[in-house]
Formats: sequence, C-alpha cells, structure tokens
Amino acid sequence: MKTAIVGRTVIPGDGSEPGEGGVLLIRDGRIERVARRVPRGYLAVDARDCTILPGLIDAHVHLCLGGEIHFEDVLFRDPPELLALRAAARAQELLAAGYTTVRDMGAPARVVLALRDAIRAGVVPGPRVLAPGRIITATGGHGDFLPEGVIHRWGLGLVADGPDELRRAVRTEIKAGADFIKFCATGGVLDPQSEPGTQEFTAAEMEAIVTEAHRMGRKVAAHAQGTGGIAAAIRAGVDTIEHGVFLDEETAELMRERGVFFVPTLAASHNLLREGGEGLPPHVIRKAREVGEAHRESFILALRMGVPIVAGTDAGIPFCRHGDNALELALMVELGMSPLEAITAATGRAAEALGLPTVGTLEPGKVADVIAVRGDPLDGIDILRDRGRIALVLQAGRPVAGSERGRWPG
Repeated sequence: MKTAIVGRTVIPGDGSEPGEGGVLLIRDGRIERVARRVPRGYLAVDARDCTILPGLIDAHVHLCLGGEIHFEDVLFRDPPELLALRAAARAQELLAAGYTTVRDMGAPARVVLALRDAIRAGVVPGPRVLAPGRIITATGGHGDFLPEGVIHRWGLGLVADGPDELRRAVRTEIKAGADFIKFCATGGVLDPQSEPGTQEFTAAEMEAIVTEAHRMGRKVAAHAQGTGGIAAAIRAGVDTIEHGVFLDEETAELMRERGVFFVPTLAASHNLLREGGEGLPPHVIRKAREVGEAHRESFILALRMGVPIVAGTDAGIPFCRHGDNALELALMVELGMSPLEAITAATGRAAEALGLPTVGTLEPGKVADVIAVRGDPLDGIDILRDRGRIALVLQAGRPVAGSERGRWPG
C-alpha cells in the first residue's frame, strides 16, 4: 500500500529544521521520503492543518503504576494479573497521546514483559515497549521496598550484593526476557530508607553489572541522583543516567565525553512539588523539596555543556500520570531548550539512546511510526499535551489512534 500524508510541514526528528516538502510518503509500512506533492498511485490523506512528525518516545515510564499516591499499596497488594490489565489500559492512553515507543523502567513479577510480548503479537494495542524486568538494587537500597525479612514473589526490586550476586541478577533478568538492565546507583525520593545523594553500590559492583549486561548484548540504565553515584555509574560504562539530580560540571563533562545519555525526568519532581505532596509520607515530601531546584539546575547545566539529553517522564509515580507525557517537553523548553531540540529529545535522540535504529526519525526506510498534530509545535510545544490535537497516530503505517483515524484509506 502506498499512502501520502499531506501536512502543512514535516519535522524529521533528526534535529534538522522542517524542509520545504509537506507530504510524507509511506510504502508498505515504511517511510519512503518527504515530497512536495502527491505522486501518482498514492492514496492521499488530507492533514493540511497538521504538522507531521515521528511517533514520540518516552524513555522512562512505569506502566504498572498510574500516578497513585500510595503506589506501594498497588505494587504489593494487587495481583500481577490486575497490574497487567491496568498496564494495558495505560498503554492505550500513551498511544492516544502520540507515544509509539516507551521504555518501562521496572515492574513487579513479569508484568510489563508479558505486556510487551502481547503488544508485539498484536493481542492488545500499545506502544512499542522496552522493559528490564525487575530493578537491580542493593539491600536497603532504593528499589528494596519490602520490610526486613519479608520476601514477596512480586517484588519490584531484585536485591543483590557483591559482584558475583550482581552478575547472577543480571543473568536472571535477561533469562526472563529483559531488553536492558536497570540498577539503582544511588538512593531516591520515594523509598523510606535511602537518600538521593547516597551511592548504593561500590565501583566494583557497578562494573560487574555493566560488564555482564554488555557482554550479553544489553544496554544499562542507572537510577542515579547523587553526584558520586552518577560519576561511578558513568565510569562503570552505563548507557543512560536517569534523573541526574545533583550533576556538577565534572560529571556533566564526563557524560559528554563518553556519550552517556541523560534522561532527566523533570516531570517527576515538577508534579510532586506542584501537588504540594498532599497525602505523601513526610520522608517523600522532605526529599522532593530537597531535590526540586537542584534537578532543574542540573538540566540547565547539562544543556549548556552539550550532554545528550533524552525525554523521559517517570510517568506512573505519584501525581505523574500517563497521557500527559509531553509535559516533559514543555519543561525542557521552559528551562532553555528550543521546541525543535525538545522534539528531537523525544524522537531521534531517544531512539538512538534506546538502541532502536528503525524508528525515531522520518528517514527513508524507517518504520512508519508517525503522528499528525493540528498546529505547529515549533510555535508552541504545549500543543503536544493536547490530546484533541492528535489527529493521527500510525504504527508501522497503520492507524492506531487519533481523531482522524477513521478517515484512513482502506
């Protein structure tokens, strides 16, 4: 099938400005090229009031959560079957918001791994999902949410200590089907026992995790908020730093030199502070307030120093709901990115960071994951937050969401 989407302009997703052509040609589910007019033999889709751009990518979500205040009750009370059904509903919310790829950052049991496989098989609709299985964490670390002595078969974190245990943990999650490995290099905000600035694994332990994952062909993401833990994770060879709350010039320069991608998740701290922490435990409110301004300053520093930045929201944590993921792009623009840079962070650059060479840009030969948005996000990035403006969402050239989905030919 040959289709031409006739838009007002096309944003390629590779960081370049829109060209003169406003017609995106799709053939057999892949991008053919951007043209100025509809060639003979193509079925035309009228989207002349829309900007055409690649399907958006969120590099940090938790599909097993939906923004609940008491998330630990959901994780450890509800059976995994119910978690999976809720995750499937959230996946559809993401599609409707224009997100065709997400990287899940940890879930209990094998909930999101199963959802990923169901989406790939066409059993349920949803974005392309990358998932790590469980988060690898130290005893008493950020991902170790269970009380002492309690063992839970659905645990969010896989607790391991020492290089040998950690190598086994990596192998365990890869055996279960992990697309990549995530570990907690530092403490965090939501758990009761750790502090964001505290490094949780030694350099030798981090190196064991990264070396084993890379040996088995998997990328590695590090939850890392404190400066020392960020630096140790970078030196261990991680591929992405998540949150990066307390960056300094030395760690930012190290990231830039080594090409480590920064996924700041600005929406996470923004939403926690915006809601005032109502209903949250005192330890969460305290830590959220401590990291808030530092988080923004770290982003500004990373942007100034040329660190490669990727859009990710932490959607699913308290007050951070799936469907408003483009809030991250608005916050990036507020802190100094141009709208084009923010879109690139959620398209081509995100695909590069996640190791997905066939999506993220509208280059010839790539999979036709495409959205059409009424208006021009380069004039106002907030239009990407308005679901009513998402006219069309395509996955591999097939319409899966959007108000104009029913007008798709054939």
